[in-house]
Amino acid sequence: MEKSEFGRGLDFYKCPICKKEFDRTKQRCQGLGKHMSIIHRITIKEWYEKNIKRPLCKCGCRTPTTFSKHHTGWNAYIVGHGSRNKMPKGKRHHNWKGGIKKHSAGYIEIRVYSEHLRKDKSGYVKEHILIMEKHLGRFIKLGEVIHHLDGNKHNNKIENLILCKGHSEHRKIHFEMEKLVYSLIKDGKVIYDGKKFKFKK
Repeated sequence: MEKSEFGRGLDFYKCPICKKEFDRTKQRCQGLGKHMSIIHRITIKEWYEKNIKRPLCKCGCRTPTTFSKHHTGWNAYIVGHGSRNKMPKGKRHHNWKGGIKKHSAGYIEIRVYSEHLRKDKSGYVKEHILIMEKHLGRFIKLGEVIHHLDGNKHNNKIENLILCKGHSEHRKIHFEMEKLVYSLIKDGKVIYDGKKFKFKK
């Protein structure tokens, strides 16, 4: 059966069995659907299942599609897969920023196309992890934490990064830094002006 005989894009529906036409402006269940179930003793969905092979999702996931809730035949895509081919990806996307973006926590992330243990579902890895891995010549182990010495998450120079064996060691570094600030305050070298801490002139 040709697609133009039965489906979207026409001002009428045509019965695939007896070729009787029905006004498209009327609800399908009151027109063609009712006609097929009463006259031919078969529903539109049953006829499709017997006569037209269920297609695979056009996005390329190779998953069989479902029958349209509007009774217009098999869907072209699975729910949520239709935008996969419509929206350009990577460099072709209108919002492409060179594969670099800022994480919600303030870190810089880099798009990685090879396999990586720390890659998120969008394919990004935090830049300071990649720099430390390049310096060490190995992947960062699970549990290892990288600390920014000056507290600036954008400063990913290797001399500003410290590799900690775990979160306890990372917390210890923060604790030692707090002790240093307290000692500077105690000695009168650092003061608080009501908004921020600064060195006393």
